[in-house]
Amino acid sequence: MTCRTLSLLLAALLLPALIGCGGGGSGPSTPPAAVDLTAALRTPWPTAPVAADAGTAAALTLDENTPPQTLTQLRARLAYWTPTAAAHPDDSGAQLGLVLSLLEGAGRNASTQIGYDLFGGLTLHRLMQQGLANGSGAGILTSQALQVAALSGLPQLQADTVQTAAVNMPSPAQLALLQNSLRDYVIPVLDNAITRLGYLASRADGSVVLAPITYGGSPCHLYRVDAECLQGSLQRIRALLVMVVGVNLNYGSFDWQASLGSRDANHDGVLTPGEYAPGAPFGDVAAALWQQAGTDMHDGSALILHSIQNHHATDSAELLVMQLRRIHEADYTQLLTDTVAALAGPVTMTVVGANAAGAPQLTTSTPVNLRAMFATPPSSLRSILPTLNAVPAHPGQWAPVWDTFPSKTLMGLFSDQTKVKQLFADNHYAKCTFTYGAFSFALSVPIWL
Repeated sequence: MTCRTLSLLLAALLLPALIGCGGGGSGPSTPPAAVDLTAALRTPWPTAPVAADAGTAAALTLDENTPPQTLTQLRARLAYWTPTAAAHPDDSGAQLGLVLSLLEGAGRNASTQIGYDLFGGLTLHRLMQQGLANGSGAGILTSQALQVAALSGLPQLQADTVQTAAVNMPSPAQLALLQNSLRDYVIPVLDNAITRLGYLASRADGSVVLAPITYGGSPCHLYRVDAECLQGSLQRIRALLVMVVGVNLNYGSFDWQASLGSRDANHDGVLTPGEYAPGAPFGDVAAALWQQAGTDMHDGSALILHSIQNHHATDSAELLVMQLRRIHEADYTQLLTDTVAALAGPVTMTVVGANAAGAPQLTTSTPVNLRAMFATPPSSLRSILPTLNAVPAHPGQWAPVWDTFPSKTLMGLFSDQTKVKQLFADNHYAKCTFTYGAFSFALSVPIWL
């Protein structure tokens, strides 16, 4: 196998559906923002939130049913919500309308560089749907984090999007511009929106309908727990984005299309990481961002779980109740319970190793500590790469040398080194699936196999 796996994923960065990128601290600056969010971001927090008045409830109903489609419409909504929330910061409807406009503006500002409007047509319903969707769940995010760490893939903002490589490889400068757009335009706005929703979720009266609106001609009620679910949804989105910008992908002049065999210049059948992977700063990790990704995955899932456990089951018009009708509530509650436990510390997981055809080849169990992997990331992903030896019986294949694994626990993920050796050195599984209760994640074949 060659380095083509990662090169194809890097190439797909230029497709409309973004695959996450990393860049260095330097690189081309992002272009001027199309939507000025300065005043909106400075609007006071809702420190003592109360129910929306009739005017803001009506305006929020308008946004929920007909979100802005054009730049002019978006600017008009911001021109309404910014002074309204500034004058009445405790009006929950004003804060919810401001959150939607902020996110829409952030998506629009970044869309020129990433080729995709992250929050286009956003509504409270759609945001909660995203939070409750399996595609945005912690299992998917965990799989993507491990793919990045193994240098066998990059995180996708749309987990269900099939990527191709029918485009040229983006340059390091293009990658940096994409990463900078997320860092400069999107993540600060997410921080702001999460904080606003956090005030509503923690300080409002739990029995009060904070935003009585109408959606599709039917009543829709938002309570404190609905704000909490929306907050958790945004935290899980932020987990992905900070993971995206937390890894440097400045690969310099490295040729991704070259086969591993062609990199063995002295033909000794041995490849060091310096021979088969790009040099520094490629793979450098911003520890604070990687740590935040782990925290957001856990805390976001915990917030959604708490909101489901405390929703107003007797109010059929509550937004969360309406969304829970779309899924099996008991099963989803169990999934979140197991997710929070798996992200909090060591748990024993069942592991299934499968071949390229998907047929199981091994079933075993081992302790897994996802928290440790995020809490203490390496300074560079290059530092966890092993030396590779050619496999004489299978020309073109290369196998990792166990004695050269710099981290035999794979960033603290595993405490049992014999399992690491079994899963990632002695055997060449195309995919390993890890399961704890209803929670699971997968790790596909690393780039070096």
